[in-house]
Amino acid sequence: MIAKKAAHLDFDALREEVERLETALQGAEQGVWDHDLASGTVRYSATWKTLRGYMPDDDVDIVAGPWIDRVHPDDRKRIDETTMRQNTGELQVNSFEYRERHRDGHWIWILSRGRPIAWLPDGRVARILGTDTDISSLKETELALAEEKERLLVTLRSIGEGLVCLDSGGLITSFNQSAAELTGWSADDAVGRNLSEVLDLRSAADIPIAHSVVTHARALENGSTFWKEAEVVQRDGSRRRAHCSISPVMIRGLLTGFVAVIRDTTDEHEYKARLHHAATHDPLTGLPNRIFFEAAIDQAVTAARLEGRGHTLCMLDLDHFKMVNDGAGHAAGDKVLQGISQSLVECCGTGNIVARLGGDEFGLLLADTDGRAAYDFCDIITKSIGEHAFQFGHSVFRVGVSVGTKFITGDETSASKLMSLADEACYRAKAAGRDDGHRPIRQPRVQFNRMRSCPLSLRTTRSHRTLPALRISL
Repeated sequence: MIAKKAAHLDFDALREEVERLETALQGAEQGVWDHDLASGTVRYSATWKTLRGYMPDDDVDIVAGPWIDRVHPDDRKRIDETTMRQNTGELQVNSFEYRERHRDGHWIWILSRGRPIAWLPDGRVARILGTDTDISSLKETELALAEEKERLLVTLRSIGEGLVCLDSGGLITSFNQSAAELTGWSADDAVGRNLSEVLDLRSAADIPIAHSVVTHARALENGSTFWKEAEVVQRDGSRRRAHCSISPVMIRGLLTGFVAVIRDTTDEHEYKARLHHAATHDPLTGLPNRIFFEAAIDQAVTAARLEGRGHTLCMLDLDHFKMVNDGAGHAAGDKVLQGISQSLVECCGTGNIVARLGGDEFGLLLADTDGRAAYDFCDIITKSIGEHAFQFGHSVFRVGVSVGTKFITGDETSASKLMSLADEACYRAKAAGRDDGHRPIRQPRVQFNRMRSCPLSLRTTRSHRTLPALRISL
């Protein structure tokens, strides 16, 4: 009696355990299948059936035909081979994904897991128990992610900017074609290396800064970007200008890597340089124009005031130039202006500025010169221009030049005021008399305005010294 009662209790406990397992499987939407290889029968749980659109009481194999016939044709051969290995006991644990036709006709993805639970006396598998899970939504997400990844890869390959992905240690994990073209490194060679090995960024002082760029980016908050204008030294040693930005990749508050974008700005810088040159230089002679010259004078005034350096401003106006234009035409006049420009540049050498201010007016800015040195310098210039003969057809022309100067002390208020004073001196020199444009100029005319040292007589200097450089930026 006691034995029967104990057996009854064990049976009740077992039934409760089975019910709990079935409830758990149903809650997890796990369909259970039980394949008895000895009898060739397969039992399916209610959840297994409802996953496929059938009623819990349906005999699916009768209603829909054999299971293998419902497997997607593209998966059937692979599944056949897998289940055969499972049924022979070769696979102790089996897990595979496949597509199966739902009752309403569409395809669902199934993750099937199974393992043998009983064997025949000869060692063959007698029974296999397993579960099926509908992973269709997971597969749709996986497919969407794969498509998005492919789109991103195509985009990264196609964009003009170099894109480099790094891990948290600064090692390159991805390197697109534009980055390869900008650095001279192939993706195969670059991946796995430290960024500073591949991307040789240089500051304006030619100091390598790739490592510091990553260091700065590591300290940024999520969503921030560190950027830098720099030069990229390519693998063959050539250089390109670039704008480099790098951002940390933060996931759940943890640094997982960096993304660097390098945009080649060489053409942009060259274009801006051409625009700047066009805006600040005379197109006929290539000399700096009035805009450049006035800015240079302002900087010379500042240098004189802060550093005690004296500079000299000279305004030049050609004599008899109108005879060239009237006698031989404007093309001839242009040639004369170009020749005089070249002569002025040769006379002035480096460190001084020669500018064409318009028409037949020129300006000189002589660095670190006092009155005597400037006077001697003007002697060289006037003689050089006066000794040039310009021939057009059967006509030979000579032009002269009048020069007005102003010493820059640092007390001046503006470039325009200085130029006005030098212009007044130039007009006085011109008013002193013009020589015949067909003869060499015998005596240069130089007029000083408010010089510290004003000579009373002209001293001719046949050779000139090299003057110290006046650094001018614009």
